[in-house]
Amino acid sequence: MKRMRPCDYDDGYDDEPPPPEVYFSEDVGPQSFAPIALGDAVVPVVELCATAYCLAPQCESPIEIELGAALIEQIKGTAWEVIPQYKWQRFRIDFAITPVDGGDPILFIECDGKQFHSTPEQIQRDRRKDAAAKAANIPLLRFTGAEIFHNAKWIARLVQDRLGGEA
Repeated sequence: MKRMRPCDYDDGYDDEPPPPEVYFSEDVGPQSFAPIALGDAVVPVVELCATAYCLAPQCESPIEIELGAALIEQIKGTAWEVIPQYKWQRFRIDFAITPVDGGDPILFIECDGKQFHSTPEQIQRDRRKDAAAKAANIPLLRFTGAEIFHNAKWIARLVQDRLGGEA
């Protein structure tokens, strides 16, 4: 290793004591450092945020945005797509998973937050939706707001695993 020497430092103020000496090695420079893999961590986060931003106008609640963005990011590049606010029969489904090339939904996903799923009328409507999906042989998965906020990525992987069996 080469001899260390103090760095030149001038903050422009003569009235302050000089900072402690800072040393660098002449054989260490920008060219000797491997690129930091920060982009590997930042890119997925930025992509998830961009997806959530684009999805937000189509959703009715923060839990739908959170889960929808996680689902879209998890299954992009596969044979499936996520369709928010899917109109089916007389219902609106939070998310339908359909083949990319068109076709009928193969999976429904509902986000059960307290705001839209807690009154007796809302619970009865959910039961009718469950029965209609079952009669049509379309699996319907329900997740609570707490499950989504704490485990959106895990839920998205669960959905992808389920789709893997149908691919």
